Amino acid sequence: MKVSDFHADEGTIHIPLGKGRKPRVVPIQKTCQYELDKYIRERGRQPFDDLWITLNNTPFRYETVNGMIINRCKAANIQGTRGSAHTFRHTMAKFYLLSGGDAFSLQQILGHTSIEMTQRYIDLFSSDIHNQHSKASPVEFITTPTEIEERGEW
Repeated sequence: MKVSDFHADEGTIHIPLGKGRKPRVVPIQKTCQYELDKYIRERGRQPFDDLWITLNNTPFRYETVNGMIINRCKAANIQGTRGSAHTFRHTMAKFYLLSGGDAFSLQQILGHTSIEMTQRYIDLFSSDIHNQHSKASPVEFITTPTEIEERGEW
């Protein structure tokens, strides 16, 4: 990622070569915008455009960052996932949907060419599906159990 890829005024990040080697623009929330802007000020001016830098003011490489993530996940004894940068992508996608985001905008954010790819990409556990159903079921908003009891239909 390059400093020039971050557009604070638009609240977006340009990804020139993302998944599938396709460019796209993704929105970022205000908290991330604020922290990224703060980091860029702390980072200071450099003779290169790479966003993430080491303490020695040299650019971080993908392999280094991914290695750090893998090592941190192992140190935290995280089980059931390989713990990689790609895991963060899957986790973001899952929580995006669980927080009320829709699959079509997620498709654009992830850069998928088809909604089928997005559907295969997300692996929701049955408890997640049950919780989402409880929050979004139209039947729950039509009537309440108390109203059903009062009518003697329970």
